[in-house]
Amino acid sequence: MLAARTSLRLLQAAPRIACAGALPLAHLSVPSPSSSVSDLSRRNFTRHTPQGPTRPPPPSDESPIEDEAAALDRIKDIKGVYDEDIPVSTIVIVDPTNGSLLPPTTLRSVLAALDRDRYKLLLVDRKHKPPICRIIDKLEEKKQAQERKQKEKEQKANSRTPGAGSTKEVHVTWGVSPHDLQHKLKKGRGFLEKGYRLAVIIESKKGVPPVDKQGQNAVLKQIATILEEVGRQAGPPSGTYRETQLEFAPKPQQQQQQQQQQQN
Repeated sequence: MLAARTSLRLLQAAPRIACAGALPLAHLSVPSPSSSVSDLSRRNFTRHTPQGPTRPPPPSDESPIEDEAAALDRIKDIKGVYDEDIPVSTIVIVDPTNGSLLPPTTLRSVLAALDRDRYKLLLVDRKHKPPICRIIDKLEEKKQAQERKQKEKEQKANSRTPGAGSTKEVHVTWGVSPHDLQHKLKKGRGFLEKGYRLAVIIESKKGVPPVDKQGQNAVLKQIATILEEVGRQAGPPSGTYRETQLEFAPKPQQQQQQQQQQQN
């Protein structure tokens, strides 16, 4: 009888014992019916996705304006600023065909399009907004440097020649005849043979109709032909129609012959 009552008490307490090791219902993480699928997805993404360090934004194609202005102000010799040394992001290019200014573009795109073996980009005006750059032909630049070197060499040789540094003049008119031109330039040839520089002054004559462009070019060509044996034309004609000037320098060969004659 006692055993039967004990068994009955154990059976009545069994549900409570079975639930004693379980967690209370309030402690379970059960989503409420009002929670949406997107909320649950967002909660799960936030919980399980690791948070890494924030990456810096990619470098911009344009630098801060104040930094570029300061960099331009620090340039001492603008003639030596080429390519990547140009401290700005936006530039204006001089059109090589007509000298006009092209629309603004980025320095990066211009350098990417250039044949860097043949050309380079030179900063020519830093005060312009945006700064102005010019495309330089390296071969042409080298040629001009050689011509300047040759001219300096000739000037140095002239400085050792009697009469060097002095310029003699011969005056003619645009309407001069070929015979008179030969006669007047004979004196000019003598100056060049002695080591002097020669300036041929071509003037217009009052009361005489002006000579057209073709006639002017013919006179200039005749002068150069007559003097080419003893002189070298030093640059293009200068001045106006009323007074045009052609300068000639003695050739080194003439200078050497003159020095040898004086030594003998």
